[in-house]
Amino acid sequence: MQTAKLNGLEPYAYLNYVFKKLPYAETVEDIEALLPWHVKENKILTTPQVG
Repeated sequence: MQTAKLNGLEPYAYLNYVFKKLPYAETVEDIEALLPWHVKENKILTTPQVG
């Protein structure tokens, strides 16, 4: 969860996303795409910036 936070992701939304996508991951690349730093690169589930 800390890695998700460090990558600007909301932890609950990130876990929800991973649990929905993981059953369809068939290759190592599919699984690696679910890591927090790749999810952030795809601009999915980022926390809103205040300020």
